[in-house]
Amino acid sequence: MAPVRTFYGQPEGTIRTELGQLLMTYQKALGNDRIEVISTGDKSHRGPLAKAVPQWKGWCDELRTASTVQKPEAALRQ
Repeated sequence: MAPVRTFYGQPEGTIRTELGQLLMTYQKALGNDRIEVISTGDKSHRGPLAKAVPQWKGWCDELRTASTVQKPEAALRQ
């Protein structure tokens, strides 16, 4: 399965923590051990997005670099 990385904030009135972690629970039930769910620690609704975007870009850049060194399928299996 493909690697997945998602971010969520702490309880902030709009989305409960359990809902922010739901994708991880579902992916693990399907057998995907390559999922990361990262708390940004923010308690606002917009804060997690602002903190997550630079981290997503860095992660995508790492995956892209790995895929230029190896075949794309091999990079995803790491």
